[in-house]
Order: sequence, then C-alpha cells, then structure tokens
Amino acid sequence: MLLEMVEPTVITHSQAPEPDTIESCYPLTPYSLMLTLAYLHYYTPEKLPKGRFISPTHLRKLTQWIGRPMPDLRSMRQHPLLSAHIAILHVAGFLTTSGSRIIVGPLATPWLHSPFPEMITHLQKAIACPTRWTQSVTELGLQDTLSIDYVVYLQQTLARQCTGSMETAFATWLEPASDEVWQLYLPRALPLWLHFDLRQLGTWSPDEPLICTPLTIALAVQHGYGQDTIHWLLENATGQSLPTAQQIQLIQWCRRAHIYQQRTVQLLTVPHPRYIEPIRRRKEFRAAIIEQLSPRHLAVHTDSIPGIGKWLSAHGYPLYQHSVQSDKAPEETDLTYQWLGLRLLIGLGQLIPLPYPTPHRLLDTVSERLAETTKSELEATAVRILEQLREAIHGRDAFFPSQRPVSPTLISTVQKAIVQEATLLITYQALGDHKPTARTLQPLFLEERGALFYLTAYCFRAEMNLTFRLDRIHDWE
Repeated sequence: MLLEMVEPTVITHSQAPEPDTIESCYPLTPYSLMLTLAYLHYYTPEKLPKGRFISPTHLRKLTQWIGRPMPDLRSMRQHPLLSAHIAILHVAGFLTTSGSRIIVGPLATPWLHSPFPEMITHLQKAIACPTRWTQSVTELGLQDTLSIDYVVYLQQTLARQCTGSMETAFATWLEPASDEVWQLYLPRALPLWLHFDLRQLGTWSPDEPLICTPLTIALAVQHGYGQDTIHWLLENATGQSLPTAQQIQLIQWCRRAHIYQQRTVQLLTVPHPRYIEPIRRRKEFRAAIIEQLSPRHLAVHTDSIPGIGKWLSAHGYPLYQHSVQSDKAPEETDLTYQWLGLRLLIGLGQLIPLPYPTPHRLLDTVSERLAETTKSELEATAVRILEQLREAIHGRDAFFPSQRPVSPTLISTVQKAIVQEATLLITYQALGDHKPTARTLQPLFLEERGALFYLTAYCFRAEMNLTFRLDRIHDWE
C-alpha cells in the first residue's frame, strides 16, 4: 500500500483540520481573487457572445469558490460581488481573452508572488484609474451592475486590508480513497502563489481537500507543469520531502501523461459526406480541421466555428438552424418544454399502449399560454421526433418472427463494413412495406437479440440513423 511508505502524518478526512476559523470579514480579498484566477485558469471557460461573460454553470461554481454561493444564478449581473472580482482582475490586467477563451495573463504571476501590502496597493491603483475602470466594466457589460457607490465600497474594503499580513502554514496529506488518488488539505495560510499552482494539479471545491489523480496530473503536465515542478510544489506545500512511494507514483503518472489527451473541440456533423468536401477544400479552413472522425463528422477548433458558420450561412446552410433559442424568458422556456413533452407523450400513445390516459386536457392548458408561432415550431419538432420513434419501434419489432434465415455471408459483410467504415448497398423491406427498396447505409454497430440480428446504420436516403433487421435484407453489395 502507498500509505505504508508515507512519512508525513496522514489523517482521515473526518479528522482533517476544520476550515480556517479566522475567516476574513471582507467579501473581496486577495485570497478570493486568487481563487477566481485559479478557477478560470484551470477550466479556461469560453466567453459567451451577446455581451455575456461565461456560462451560468461556471458562474455558479465561481460563487461557491469565493464563498458567496447563488444556486439559481443565470447572469453575472445578478451577483455584484462576483462581478467585482471579474472587473478588478480585468482592469488589473490579470485576465485577457484568446479567441473565445478567457485566460489568465502573465501579469498575474508577479502579483501572486508579491507581499500582501503590495498586492492591496496594486489593486487600489487599478481601481483608482477612472478611464481604465470604465473601459473594463463597459467591455464586460457591468456598467449598470457596478455603480459608483459600489466602487467606493470596494475601495474602502481594500483600504481596510492594507495593514493586514499573510500567515504561513503547511498543507497536510489526507488518507487517500485508493492508491490512484491523493488528497491534500490546503490551509488558507499557504502563500497565494502556491494556492494557485496547487489547484492546477487536481480538483478542488471549498471546504474539501485537493484531489489529485493520474488524469489531473496528466492535464497539469499538458498545461506546462513538469514532473520536477510538481514535485517541488508538493514539497513546498507540505514542508516535507515527498515520500519515496509517491515520488515513484508521480514519475509514473507524468510518463503516462501522453495517454490522456483533453482538447476542447467542436463536432461538425453533416447529413451526407458530400457536404464535407467543400469545407475541406477551403484553404482558410484546413488549419481549423483537427481530424475527420467519419465520412460525416469533423472535429474542428472552437475558434474556427464563427468563420465556418458564416461561410455556411452565406451558402444557405445556417449552422445553428436547429439550436434552442436562448433569448426566451425562463418561464416561456419551461412552457415550451412542458408542451413538447406532453405532445410527445400523446404521440407515443398512438404507437404503443401507455399505462395512463393521454394528457390532452393538460396540453390544451399549456397551449393557451404559448404564441401560435411557438406552437407551430414545436409541432414540427414533435412530428420529426415521433417519426424517428416510429422508425425505431418498427425496426425493433422482435415479436414478429424471422421470415428467412440470415445468411452468414451477410453477417460477415456487415461486420467487415463496420470495421472498415465502408458503405453497404442493400435492398430492404421494412415492416408494412409492400416491396423492398434500395438503401445506402453506413453501418455503425451490429447486435444479436435472441435469433434476430439488428444493424444500426446511417441511412443516406433518410439522412439519419436507423435500425434494420438483417432478415429483412433481400440483397446487399
């Protein structure tokens, strides 16, 4: 076991030191700003369009990190304190953008290593410049959230901390859940630069230990933290030499870092392979394409999506034509989901027997609160989904026995086409069809259920994934 060789004191999570009881009475401190920087550097969230900063999911997590949680937060403007954290980091030059990504700038490093009074002074100077402050809050869209009175309040908060100082303490190893997990308790009194770097080595949440695994260490290595650097950080944090067993484990984890690859990409899907070629032939899109995953799927860089979307829209193929509109009010969005769910339930009752009466009256009640145009759009969506359900239900009709045995040659051909990502030309007679029809398929996977074989494949005729029973295939090529 790893713990048998660990020299430092190892304690269980239940015995872990309580979170620092001398909690700062100030809502905004260098510590809370460091946590905001550490979060944004670890997750590097994407900046949203239309004047919004980042997604509500990231915003809610950030409010937890700074100790002011707001579970129903939808916009940064609803949380002045979080807005103040982002605005101060932005005006100080610690936050910048690269494409659509929010990244921590190089000016943050010397600030994190500064003595406590110099940290406060640097923040005060950043806020004291009206031009820079106005430019930053306008760029972030926070001019209505951070009023003049609130800025004065922030200046007073920082001024009261000028005489403060930073204590020193050491991190403590906790008993790990397994040999592949390290847990480290981080006291608040660690130097801020060490806090920041340690949170890049694993996952962390308030009042919880830092959890390091082979995956988190691999991600740290990919982000520039070498084996020696990680070793040095852990020894600085604990004030002791890293035990031999953990040194060996760290070497193994770092050597395996190339096995774990995490890249934020966008998946571009088209209904037919012929739509891929125009994009691949465009010179300005060649560098944007990371890999072609299949004849109909491209993995592309996130930053290239606006350019590709603009080019597709100019050629009559808007990229986001089926995306959910996010400009609707929350109440209207909830009503659309209710209407669509009830409509699908009623339609499903026409395909298979349901254990409850269909909710026609409830659907009428919801319909009265929706606009006619919205109901027309939802009806088209419901019809499309129900058609797909009907195809799936008819394709998996195991209660209809097989009319003919499945040829072993057909099974072998299908399996070979799946492995080679080849296409199949078949003549197929679905349930209820009077005669077979020709179809071109891209096989995805084959499964056997009892005496029946089912092939899930992309049908170029229907331009969607469908399920086919092999015993209903008359001819194939």
